[in-house]
Amino acid sequence: MAVSAFYRDRVPYAWERSRTSKYGTLVTEIEFGARNATGTVVIPTTRVADHAGALDNINDYNPTIAVDPMGGSIGLAWYRYDRASDSDPWRYNVYYAVYDEDGNAVQPPTALTSNTDDTVRDQSPAIEAYRDGHFAVTWEHYVSTGDIHSVYYAVLDSDGALVKSPTELTPNVGEWDDYDPRLAQLLDGNVMVLWEGELLDTSDSEAVHAILSPGGNVVRGETALTNYATATTGDPDAQNPDAVDLDPGDVVVAWTNDGTGQIEYAILDASYTTVVPPTVLTNTLSMNNSNVSLTEDEDGRAVLTWGNNNDTIYYALVDRSGNVVIEPVIYRQARNTGIYVNWKGYGNGGMEARPQAKIYLPLVFRDY
Repeated sequence: MAVSAFYRDRVPYAWERSRTSKYGTLVTEIEFGARNATGTVVIPTTRVADHAGALDNINDYNPTIAVDPMGGSIGLAWYRYDRASDSDPWRYNVYYAVYDEDGNAVQPPTALTSNTDDTVRDQSPAIEAYRDGHFAVTWEHYVSTGDIHSVYYAVLDSDGALVKSPTELTPNVGEWDDYDPRLAQLLDGNVMVLWEGELLDTSDSEAVHAILSPGGNVVRGETALTNYATATTGDPDAQNPDAVDLDPGDVVVAWTNDGTGQIEYAILDASYTTVVPPTVLTNTLSMNNSNVSLTEDEDGRAVLTWGNNNDTIYYALVDRSGNVVIEPVIYRQARNTGIYVNWKGYGNGGMEARPQAKIYLPLVFRDY
């Protein structure tokens, strides 16, 4: 499931659901809805693409969601795994759709890519809104010839029209493989793309980012936040980086160091210069932390949440100077079933911070 903040205190969310079509084939469809701050449904469950009449398997996977902060348009992106017929090859393509604030379709499901077989695959998308109402979509692009993984992106307006056609962001064949891109809205009007970049000559994975304008121009090209390739001990690897821009412009980026199992973070200033270098957020409760997600609290601090072994959710607070305000603590622990966190981030919904809930503990006086 993916969740995004919504203006007017609505929270939209999207997920995938599998069922059997009327012809007996298994299909997977994207659905979304929204609730307000009290939990009341304001957009009922809505199926994005109806595959009830599918003769062959059609599978829509990994929905991501974002909201235009200007007019409330809802953007969704996902990838589709299907084939034209049972005699044709499987194909992987990225799709998107746009709805208005009340859940009415503005742009129906539309393909961003047009692969005809699985020798080229577009998958693992993410979507985020710019502050002016545009949407950025990014995804992982795989070419089997040469076994190449790279990052592509496109930009849409608030109605879903293409502003920037699908474009390769990481044309570095022979140096890197790039995986699992994410997006974060920035206060300067741009968005940050973050991904895992693997150096082919060392197999070390770095946390990498780039900056895109609302017009789809590259403001800052791919830049590594880590330098694990020079590490002399251990086997560090950066995975699943995410970011949040703290008003008035300090960007906190966090990721998992797969070599140590710990979360690490760094802070960039408004010019994207690193002012706090990669720092370990030591979790003494676990050595197997993953899938960190970031958002901002009402006091301008970064809220980091992440999972562990599919049974525990942790959180911590970091201020704009890089100080850990609250050390990692358990937020929730599973009893009988697992807890699964969204590996695409999405703690940061790209909107202004909402007042946080307060917890009041009773004060008991006892006479002796």
